[in-house]
Amino acid sequence: MSERSYVKLELRLAPGEDGYRVDFSYVDPDPKDAAEMALESGTFVLDRAALIQEVDPEKYGVVLTQQFFADEMVRRSFEKARARAGATSRTLRICLRIAGDAPRLHDLRWELLGDPADEARPLSMTERVLFSRFMMSEDAAPLQLSRKAGLKALIAVAAPTDHEEWEFAEVPREKEIERAEKALAEIQVDILDEPLTLQALAKRLRDNDPDILYLVGHGQIHSRSKKPRLLLQEEDGKAVWIEGEELVGVFKAKASVPRLIVMASCQSAAKEGSDGSARSSIARLLAEAGVPAILAMQGNITMKTVEIVMPAFFQELLEDGMIDRALAVARKDAELEKRSDRWMPALFMRLKDGCIWYEAGFTGEEGEFRRWENICSDAELGDLIPILGPDIGAHVHGNTWELAKELADNYQFPMAKHEAYDLAKVVQYIVIDQSRDHARSQVKNAFGKRIVEKHGDLFSKARKEASSNEEARDQFLDAVVGKHLEDENDVYTILADLKCKLYVTTSFNPLLSKALEQSDREPEQTLYCQWRQTREKHEEGADRQQYGDLDADHPLVYHVFGVDDDDGSMVLTEDEFFDYLIKSSKYSLIPDIVKGAWAGGSLIFLGFQLNDWRFRVLFRQIMSMDSTELMKMGQRAHVGVQVNPEDHSVEDVRNARLYLQNYFKGKRSVGQDEPDIHIYWGSAADFLRELQEKRRERKGSGASERSLASVAADDGFWG
Repeated sequence: MSERSYVKLELRLAPGEDGYRVDFSYVDPDPKDAAEMALESGTFVLDRAALIQEVDPEKYGVVLTQQFFADEMVRRSFEKARARAGATSRTLRICLRIAGDAPRLHDLRWELLGDPADEARPLSMTERVLFSRFMMSEDAAPLQLSRKAGLKALIAVAAPTDHEEWEFAEVPREKEIERAEKALAEIQVDILDEPLTLQALAKRLRDNDPDILYLVGHGQIHSRSKKPRLLLQEEDGKAVWIEGEELVGVFKAKASVPRLIVMASCQSAAKEGSDGSARSSIARLLAEAGVPAILAMQGNITMKTVEIVMPAFFQELLEDGMIDRALAVARKDAELEKRSDRWMPALFMRLKDGCIWYEAGFTGEEGEFRRWENICSDAELGDLIPILGPDIGAHVHGNTWELAKELADNYQFPMAKHEAYDLAKVVQYIVIDQSRDHARSQVKNAFGKRIVEKHGDLFSKARKEASSNEEARDQFLDAVVGKHLEDENDVYTILADLKCKLYVTTSFNPLLSKALEQSDREPEQTLYCQWRQTREKHEEGADRQQYGDLDADHPLVYHVFGVDDDDGSMVLTEDEFFDYLIKSSKYSLIPDIVKGAWAGGSLIFLGFQLNDWRFRVLFRQIMSMDSTELMKMGQRAHVGVQVNPEDHSVEDVRNARLYLQNYFKGKRSVGQDEPDIHIYWGSAADFLRELQEKRRERKGSGASERSLASVAADDGFWG
C-alpha cells in the first residue's frame, strides 16, 4: 500500500438558528503531526435567489464563495487549516458533509466554491485540493474493496436507435466504449454488448460483480415530478425512460455493489440552476443505497467535455486508486480550461481514504518486511499457529456480516442499521424474541443455505445418494471441500499445506478438519471448548497432553467457541461472550496442550478485525496466561492480524500495531521481551497466498533442503 501525503478537512453543514451552521474537523493521519487544532464554527447564510440568477459558472462561483465565507469565523478556520496543510507540504482533502435534514444544499454547485483569497478560482480545480461530498448511506454494510490486480470494470452505454424522435443527440457508443476500454486497459474490462435494458444491466452486474461501473446515457430531472430518470433501451434498441428508483433497486437487490459508479449522464447529480425543488438525484439515491463512490453530472454536460474528462480520470485512477485525486487531475486538462461545463462532474463518496483498491502487505514496518524467512521456517517446523477468524471460509459460505444481515431482515431487527451486521447482536435479539434453541438452528440453517446456494449441484448429488440427512450433510461438505482443494490458491488448500501442529479456529463448522483429512493430514483429534460445564466437569475432561505430543502429520484442531454438532457449546450472542469471559476468569477454559503451543509458537491471526467479539475475547484469553508463558510469547514474532482495507487507512494499521504492542507490553513482567508484532494490510486470503509464494521461492532456492546440522540446530538439539 503506497503512502498518502494528505490531511483531511471536513466541512459539516447543518440547519442553524440564522442559516446553516458550519463546523470544521481537521485530521492529520501522521501521528507526529496529529496535534489537535482548534477550529471555530461559524454560520453560512444562503441567498438562493442570488445564486439562481447567476447563469455564468464563474460568477456563480464568486457569489457562492462570498456567501459561504462571509462569516469571519468560517473564513479564518478554513485559512488556518489550509495553512497547516501547506506548512507540512500535504495535499488538503476537503470533504463536504451535508446533514440529512438539509438536503436542498446538495443542489448548490459546490464544485464552484472558490478560494476565499481568490474567489474566481474554484477549490476543486486544483490538484493541491481534493474535493468530494460525503454521503451517509442507509445501508451500513462493510465496504468490500479489491486488490488492484483483481479489479473489474463494466462499461454500459445506452445508445437508443430512435434518439432523434426524443430530440436527443446521438450517443457515440463505439467511441465511448473504445475510449473507456483504452483508459482501463490495465484491468479486466467487460462490455455490455447488447441493448442497455435494465434487465440486461442487472444480470451483468449479478454475474460479474464489477468494482467499477461506467454508465453512459442521457438523463434528466423530470420537469413535473422533479424526480431523476435515465434514458435506457428496450430489447429492440429503442429508448425508454427508467425512473431513478428503478435503477437504484437493481443495486439494493445485490449483496455487493460496484465500489465506484461513473455516470456520464446529464443531471445525474443535480439539475443546473436548480431551485432546490428536485426531490433527489440518481447519485444521491445510489449513495443512500450503499454505493461507496459515485461520479455524476450536475447539469447538461456536453459530450465533448465527457470525452476529455473520462479517459483522463480513469487513467489517473489506475495510478494509485484515489478517486478524488484522479478527478482533480482530470479537471486540469488544458482543453477543459476553455469549457464552461468542466465543473459539472461531482464526486459523492464515503470511502475513508478515497481509494478504490488496495495493495496487500505489511504496513508500519521500517523498510521492507524482513520476517518472511522466519515465518516460512516456522511453517516448515510446525511452530506456526494459525488462529482463524470466522470468515476464513467466506468464499465458501459468505461473510459473517452477510449472515447477520440476512437474519436481521428475516426477524425485523429493530436496532440501529449498522448493528444489523453484528451477528452477536442480531442473534441476541432472536434469542429474546424467540428462544436460544431457535436462534441457533436459524444460524446453522442460514449458514448451510449459503453453502448450498454456491454449490447446488453437489448438494443435489449428496441428497440423492445418501440414506439420511446426517449422511447427506457429511457427504455434501466433503464434496464442497474437495472441490475447493482442487484450486492450489484456495485458502483451505494453503492452510492444509502448512505443516502446522495446531490449528485454532473460531468457526463452528468442520470445513478445516475436512480439508486436512482430504490432504492426508487427518487431525489426531478435534477439541472444542465446553465452556458451560462446571469447573469440576471441565477439569475432569481437560486434555493434559504436552506440547511435544503434537504431530504435524496429524495436527490438533481446536474450536475456541464451540462446534455446530454441540449446540450448547456455541458462543453466539453478546451475553454468551460475556458469560464465556466470566468463566475463563474463574478457571482456564483453554486446554494445556493449546496453551503450551501458544506460548512456544508464532501466532498468525487470520481474518479478524480488532473490534470483532471473537478477536477481543480470544486476545484477552491469551493475555491472561501466566508470566512464564507470556515471556515465551514475547520471544517470538506474531503476525497476520488482518486490517480490512476498506474500513481503515494506512495510519490505522500503524496504530493497530502500536495498540497490540502496548497492550501486550502492559501485561508482561519485568525482564520479559517486548512482543514482535506485525500488522498485515489485506485479507486472510491475501496473506496466505503471499505466504504460499514465499514458501515456494524458499524451496526453489534450496533453503528447504537442510543438512543434518541445520536440522539439529533448528530442533533445539544444542539447547
